[in-house]
Amino acid sequence: MAESAYIYALHDPRNWAIRYVGKTNSLPGRLRGHMKPSRGYVNKGLRAFVAELQSLGLKPRMTVLTQCSAEQWMNWEKFWIATVKAAGEKLLNLCDGGAGGPTVRVAWNKGKKLSAEYRKKLSDAHKGVKLSPEHTAAAHAALAARGGAHNTPHTAEAKEKMRAAKLGKKQSPEHIAKVSAALSGRKRPPFSAEWLANLSAGQRKRWANKVSTQNS
Repeated sequence: MAESAYIYALHDPRNWAIRYVGKTNSLPGRLRGHMKPSRGYVNKGLRAFVAELQSLGLKPRMTVLTQCSAEQWMNWEKFWIATVKAAGEKLLNLCDGGAGGPTVRVAWNKGKKLSAEYRKKLSDAHKGVKLSPEHTAAAHAALAARGGAHNTPHTAEAKEKMRAAKLGKKQSPEHIAKVSAALSGRKRPPFSAEWLANLSAGQRKRWANKVSTQNS
């Protein structure tokens, strides 16, 4: 492989938990960089983790997850961050990977607009890697645990959180106009007697609850 990149993991030496996934072209140099208390260190969580280890006379352990081509590292970094998160590890990464590393990217790219050419390069780099059935299953399992996997019913707790988040939230005039425009011209399907009965029963129940709350 003419020019290689490495996707690596930083481990907590106390329990070997993976705390960070990143990319580098030089493993020893990258580890030394993590150990330096730079003032420009944007990832404060990662810096605090390394500082805690240093205060105990320890340092993070580094292992190689993948060696890949320089053109495909973005894809592989995203893949491994998603895989490690799906496995339940609590990563300190600031993003999902594939865009240059948060400790650098956040600093130079803050407030800047990406050119069409640069966005296309990012898009092209993210194409071509297919997720394995094992990775897909692990990702779906992680989402299901949070009540958010596709085709998986939301848990009662997740439903209550979504309901609470929407209570009292007013829609903007622009949003209302968009919804109205999207619905205009659509033909309403005929309602069945059963559907109307369920709707009526639901409205009566909500009204009874509202009256009960006001009187209590």
